[in-house]
Amino acid sequence: MADAHVDHDYHLVDPSPWPIMGAFSAFVLAAGFIMFMHDMGNWVFALGGAMLI
Repeated sequence: MADAHVDHDYHLVDPSPWPIMGAFSAFVLAAGFIMFMHDMGNWVFALGGAMLI
């Protein structure tokens, strides 16, 4: 009976949601900083910082 497990020459890791979450959080932080500099939305800057932590 054939083995269903394929052996690779390299290690395959499971997908993680953290890279896309970090990228989205950095975008919100950058957009919030721009809004903060224009006195439009301080809460967006704080939200982006909280999401990164």
